Amino acid sequence: MWSDIDYMKSYRDFEADPIRFNYTQWAESISRLHASGRHYVPIIDSAIYIPNPENETDAYPVFDRGNAAGAFIMNPDGSPYIGDVWPGYTVFPDWLSEHAEKWWTHEFVEFHKQWAFDGAWVDMSEISSFCVGSCGSGNLHLNPVHPPFALPEAGSASSAISSSMSTYPVTTSSISSVYRTTPTPGVRDVNYPPYAINNFKGPLGVAAISPNATHADGTLDRWMQLSAFFPFYRNHNIIGAINQEAYVWASVIDASKAAMNVRYRFLPYLYILFYHSHVHGHTVMRALAWEFPNDPSLANADRQFLLGRAILVTPVLEPGSSTVDGVFPGLVEGKELWYDWYNGTALAVPERADTTISAPLGHIPVHVRGASILALQQPALTTREVRETPWDILVAFDKNGQAKADLYLDDGVSVVPNATLTMTFASTHRKLSATITQGGWKDQNALKSISLWVKKHGRALVGAWNGELALNERYQLQRERAWSSHCNSECQMDNSD
Repeated sequence: MWSDIDYMKSYRDFEADPIRFNYTQWAESISRLHASGRHYVPIIDSAIYIPNPENETDAYPVFDRGNAAGAFIMNPDGSPYIGDVWPGYTVFPDWLSEHAEKWWTHEFVEFHKQWAFDGAWVDMSEISSFCVGSCGSGNLHLNPVHPPFALPEAGSASSAISSSMSTYPVTTSSISSVYRTTPTPGVRDVNYPPYAINNFKGPLGVAAISPNATHADGTLDRWMQLSAFFPFYRNHNIIGAINQEAYVWASVIDASKAAMNVRYRFLPYLYILFYHSHVHGHTVMRALAWEFPNDPSLANADRQFLLGRAILVTPVLEPGSSTVDGVFPGLVEGKELWYDWYNGTALAVPERADTTISAPLGHIPVHVRGASILALQQPALTTREVRETPWDILVAFDKNGQAKADLYLDDGVSVVPNATLTMTFASTHRKLSATITQGGWKDQNALKSISLWVKKHGRALVGAWNGELALNERYQLQRERAWSSHCNSECQMDNSD
């Protein structure tokens, strides 16, 4: 469970609303979440409310401690740089300062004593402010105020700073230029899908389901399905917007459940992508041009994205559409194969790069790249339950009949796990091998099935490792033995196995 700023007292960091989020009662709720295998992550904004010095009741000890520690960004004249965020006028931690790090850590530790949260959703860190420049300088008597509120015209404090420090010009603005009221599609509007797809920051990309999505034209169905393939999946609304809870409409329920089932099947794959992001700096979600840098035509392909190298997602972004155009890198040139996730069939080579794909409401096209091997588990209600389900191995061969991948395993919850396991998979038409490269983690879940996807002699074949492939049929090789005993060094299954 993730909490946005609604849990805060007057939108101030490290303080909870005593009525709606009573410390004792909410701590009990978090304990129940933990018992069911769930986690709790509150938002923490990198913007600290600065109290009104003329109002004794406006005390905020979090600011006082940070100010005493010298933790905040300052103007060139030595005064605090004061912007405007949700609680009103705010200051900002100086992340390059050792003092800020110590103060910030202390506040997290103290807040965690009240609530045993499992992580933090740190937001507004750019610096992100609703005004330009140190607009709060000289205006703290207006606190506490909450946006949107009319910001003063260029103030005397900003003018004084600008004139005294000519090498550090301070930009001032009135409210008309501070608040963006007309979105700029594809440039800065995160509610416009292509911007959301191609402008992620870090591996845990955050692009919320649009507050403008509606069930009436199908956009809510589409956004719920698209966002299921974002690293961070959330439905985000704003006060005053139309309702968009997924459970209100039958079609949105069905569309969401269908996409969530695929997402939870992919959880082991997403987990290793985050492992590679942590260890090697790789991306989890990536633009097509990043994976295929030698194809200049993909520079403008901003309506599809990849998860790692193996999964291609082609969302429908236009209201009322039942088809969507997409590109499949390397397919026309005969360099790559792409398979439909839902039926395992290989795509036919199109006459041109742009391909029209059937996508009725409730369906989001997902394709698997040839030369990929995916370790999958069964969908369940929580990630803990998924980790306790049997394994399926999906082998999607390339045009040369080969595929490879790796797998990372640990207990799935520990910050520093006691044991880990990394494996490599490699396959040709005659042999699938799984080799442990390092680690001693023992996974006790059974290997349920191995599925093979291959395109041979122009035909799409979907089968299992039982000695032959049958056209348009999926056979599954049942394995009752546990994963740890089946592949604890190197296991090979040739076509006689």
